[in-house]
Amino acid sequence: MRESRKLTEMSAGEIAHGDFAMGDPVLDSIVDAAALVQESIRSPSFFVEQWPDGTTVWREPEGRAVAVVSPDGEIREESLE
Repeated sequence: MRESRKLTEMSAGEIAHGDFAMGDPVLDSIVDAAALVQESIRSPSFFVEQWPDGTTVWREPEGRAVAVVSPDGEIREESLE
């Protein structure tokens, strides 16, 4: 999971279009989730963390909500207010 730390606070767009997936399953899953977030959510979102089960968490710029992306690609938006 250490490799994922270098992506923390990067936008979904930066990750999805960057050169981060190098055959590492952890990074590959984050890049895949970034592409889903970029396509599905209107505001830019920033990578926060990846849970042990592969779920990723993305924060909107204003910090009022997060998107939680499951390993199967389901996106759930949660308000932090």
